[in-house]
Amino acid sequence: MDEPLVEQTSSTAENAPTLPGNFWERFHLFPSSFDESGFKYWYIYIYGLLALALIPLLAYYFHLVVPPPEYKFYTDNALLIILLPITLSLVVLSYNHWRKGYRSFLNEYQSKLLSSHRYIISSIAVIASVGILSLLLRVYVASPYSLLLFCILPGGAILGYFLGMSSWTMLVTGFYLRTVTTRFDLHVEPGHPDNCGGLRPLGRFCFSMALPILVGVVFFAIYGIGSSLYSMLLPNVSDTMRLGAGAGLLVFDVPLAALAFFFPLWGIHREMVRQKELYEERFATYQAKMRQELWSSIDTNAFDEARTIRRQINILQLLHPNTLDYPTWPFSRRLLALYLIPQVLPLLSLVLPLFMRH
Repeated sequence: MDEPLVEQTSSTAENAPTLPGNFWERFHLFPSSFDESGFKYWYIYIYGLLALALIPLLAYYFHLVVPPPEYKFYTDNALLIILLPITLSLVVLSYNHWRKGYRSFLNEYQSKLLSSHRYIISSIAVIASVGILSLLLRVYVASPYSLLLFCILPGGAILGYFLGMSSWTMLVTGFYLRTVTTRFDLHVEPGHPDNCGGLRPLGRFCFSMALPILVGVVFFAIYGIGSSLYSMLLPNVSDTMRLGAGAGLLVFDVPLAALAFFFPLWGIHREMVRQKELYEERFATYQAKMRQELWSSIDTNAFDEARTIRRQINILQLLHPNTLDYPTWPFSRRLLALYLIPQVLPLLSLVLPLFMRH
């Protein structure tokens, strides 16, 4: 499936009159070098911002003026400070892994990626990140000019910006991948060894696109579950914060993961269902025809011919849609399980505290 898809895309790109030069050499996922640098040199941003956030802690050790409430932020959230950079690293690495696989997109896709609408998504992500950090820090802030705010909020704003930019590219990619059936002729191969009709690479691509979201879901869900099971490590996680985080995951992150995984595959799913229905109609037509021939042979006492037709009917059963397990989704059950398991964790983080109290 991949080779014809690439050939069709290449021919489309070559015939497009609006594409000067080699389209693929000019194609960029991000609109500026700054956006690209955030994911190319991600380790500098993540661990550099972590070092910046630890300045108040170092200031305390060197006996500089740091109010005790600000130092208490680090002692109360030591596990979070350790786990958050690790999680961010995994999120960026999984996103970069998906980013390297982008191909087969047209000039319209490039134009949409560069649309100014991306700043709306990015602004929402920045406001959300700064707002969440402000709520987290309000207990530890001694004054509006706190060193803690000065060192941590810029990091939240920058991370929120890159979160918005990566979300935009994923949403646009998902939208155009959904239209792949209108641009290309997909051929479903029943009985293919990948159990996906030969279209498993598309399912894997969409799963890798949703993987950064799933990593974040798993992290925050485990953080909420850990606060219930090991309260000594996370002593100041209130029920309101835990419930709010779990509800937020269910309301926002889980649908976003579905938008990245199921939404782009829906058009391909419908095409696979259509081809399965055509295959079933063809099979039913042949089966009805052979049964009619079998009855005609019996009526004329041509039993030798009837036995031949009977053997043909038995051979035809090997091509039955149920025997071939004709697929209707371009992913395996194993990949579906890998996608669904993280979705259960936010629900578990909400339900587990109820059982812990009994």
